Amino acid sequence: MSIEEYDRAVYEDDLAIDPDDLVEEWLKHPSMYFQYSELLSIAKRKMAIAHERIKVVRSELIKKAHKHPKKHLKGMKLTAPVVEAYYRDHEDHKEAKEDLINAEFDVSILEAAVWSFSHRKKALENLVQLLSLRYFAGPTSPQEVRGGKRIEDRAVRGEMNKPKTMRRRG
Repeated sequence: MSIEEYDRAVYEDDLAIDPDDLVEEWLKHPSMYFQYSELLSIAKRKMAIAHERIKVVRSELIKKAHKHPKKHLKGMKLTAPVVEAYYRDHEDHKEAKEDLINAEFDVSILEAAVWSFSHRKKALENLVQLLSLRYFAGPTSPQEVRGGKRIEDRAVRGEMNKPKTMRRRG
């Protein structure tokens, strides 16, 4: 997958965790993390190239303006602001700038994706921990006890193993 083929639905599917198949989720996590990290590296490289392209285009346009000011500056005096206006308004510079903006956008999207996969790893760790504590073992519906009070899970609150005290009627 490349950033050009970026599809939010695919990304969200990659981030989703199936709690019923944690072994499979753990096994595929490193390769997915690497895939998005590799895409980020490629996008950062493209962004660096776009930065350099802007510098080259700017230099070439400045040289043209200095070499043939009457032709390129339309008879205006050769000053720094006039030359800057010339190259900033030139189609080649605009195109290079747009390429840089797109490259920066790709990098920001992929940085968010890689960051999300770090959170996915933490979520996997927490799910495994909850599973080892048998968090998913009992009933999930709340229970009612005498007096109309509700408890979610007596075992979690530590009431399961407490001895019951009996009162004597006297």
